Amino acid sequence: MSDFDFMGDEFNPATAAAENTGGDDFAPLPKGTYRVRIVEADIEDMKKGGKQLKLRMDVEGPSHAGRVVFERIALLNPRSEMNQQIGRALFGELCLACGLDSKPNKMGDLLGHVVDAKLKVEKSNDPKYDDKNRTVAFAKASGAMAPAAGGGGFNDDDIPF
Repeated sequence: MSDFDFMGDEFNPATAAAENTGGDDFAPLPKGTYRVRIVEADIEDMKKGGKQLKLRMDVEGPSHAGRVVFERIALLNPRSEMNQQIGRALFGELCLACGLDSKPNKMGDLLGHVVDAKLKVEKSNDPKYDDKNRTVAFAKASGAMAPAAGGGGFNDDDIPF
């Protein structure tokens, strides 16, 4: 008995795959601010040394509800102090948006929080890879987007990645 008997004998992988309409579920979200819920958080090693926070955030609105945004934030980068500084500033905004006024003790301190995430679309320089979203700011879900670290207005053109 097969685990897939419930599908019947008429199922044909080639026919089923041909019916895939190629929806835009993987296309980046348009640049803007989205209300997101943090549903996964983990620390992982970076390929060339360092540590990064890996997040999965589910979009709740105001548009594109149900879409998923993945983000990696450099927290320790011995190869690029600027990248580490940008990552820690973004992580600081995330902590404040989650109502944390000190460094979290565990990943669970981030999970379940609803925050506003300002996204941009990062163009890929390699035709093998698609464009992707990049989070450039976090704020409390009930308030306006916070200015970038360092004061003044927020200009995402200054971000080197």
